[in-house]
Amino acid sequence: MVQKGCSTSVINDAIMIIQQIVTSIKYPRNWRNTEGRLIEGQPVYFVDWNRDLMDAPKVQKGETKAFTAEQIQGIIARAEGQYKALWSLMGGTGIREGEVLAIKINGDPDKVTTLSDDCRMLSIRTIILQDGSEQDRPKSEAGVREVDIAPQLAAELKALVGSQKNGYLFSTESGNPLLYSNLVKNVLDPILWDQERPIMKREGKGWKRVGTKVISGVIGKKAEFQAKARGRTGYGTHSFRRFRETYLRLEGVPQPIV
Repeated sequence: MVQKGCSTSVINDAIMIIQQIVTSIKYPRNWRNTEGRLIEGQPVYFVDWNRDLMDAPKVQKGETKAFTAEQIQGIIARAEGQYKALWSLMGGTGIREGEVLAIKINGDPDKVTTLSDDCRMLSIRTIILQDGSEQDRPKSEAGVREVDIAPQLAAELKALVGSQKNGYLFSTESGNPLLYSNLVKNVLDPILWDQERPIMKREGKGWKRVGTKVISGVIGKKAEFQAKARGRTGYGTHSFRRFRETYLRLEGVPQPIV
């Protein structure tokens, strides 16, 4: 995974999944050991996970950078349609990309991720995975929660919902949930990074390229950030989540409230 360029967070997620699978294997009901002692529900395998022996990488700080308030404002200003509300919601609440993509309109708050009628409360019960499939629970029990939404942001979401009665709040034209990879590649990256566009001039019956113009992004030149971060830009959808926490801390909000 290291040779393929996977980030330390992805590698450690894979290790965690393996650990969870091994730990989940337990003795069935009424099972007894060779001494006749009841051991039902106990783990079958007791493994001492030696991360050094596994060559497990340490999580590198700063792999994901937080957006600044100015960058958030720039992203929202350049976004169009549903994406303006999507980026606003992610920055304003700190929810994860899988959670925001799972929001359903008029869903059962006990079963799916959905908004209250006034859009002031978000109940998180399900998430959308990177392949677009829906998972019936977040990664951890802590992910099952209610999230308060500020009045101005709630009004924006209410306007987006409009007369729609069901389906995903953020979706493709066919009503399917947005794919994370397409969201980043086609929507977020063109806003973040400088984009080169050819300048064309009519010549005879065709067109000739006579130059290149650069459309400035909110962050700037992608190549520079890639070089600094070992092939990674350091920015992505998780930067919205980090922004909220960083912003609140800079504003002096006590950590328990954050």
